[in-house]
Amino acid sequence: MAENTVETERRKWQRFDLAVPMYVKLGSKTLSMPSVRMHTRNISRDGFSVGTAIRLENGNLVVTGNNRFDTIVPYLVLDDKLLGFQLQLPPTSKRIVGTGQVKWCRRGVDENGYYMNAGILLKTMDVEGRRLWLEFVGMKEKATE
Repeated sequence: MAENTVETERRKWQRFDLAVPMYVKLGSKTLSMPSVRMHTRNISRDGFSVGTAIRLENGNLVVTGNNRFDTIVPYLVLDDKLLGFQLQLPPTSKRIVGTGQVKWCRRGVDENGYYMNAGILLKTMDVEGRRLWLEFVGMKEKATE
């Protein structure tokens, strides 16, 4: 008998493919930790996904484009871990700072090499940051109506 491989869609909000520049830091309060520059792959009202090229260096997974070992890769693969982020919203370059929770992570290989993608659920932002985020995503929603 064939196995049912259809996955149930769990998203509450529509996703929009958009590369927004951002920085990610380990943990929610580790402001002294170095950050890793990434881009979102897509965004929604309650989160975003990130993707980055990675490489194997001295037995460790490292974010491509960074000159030092980054511990962000093994951290992102642990579901439910908190991380700090800073997003820069185009076209105004307004910055939003907050924390998110890793909900899933996938690693693989494609024609460009190794990659890692992770889904981040928004957890905390200040009131102004939340307003800016919802306004930004709302503009994307209206553009697709």
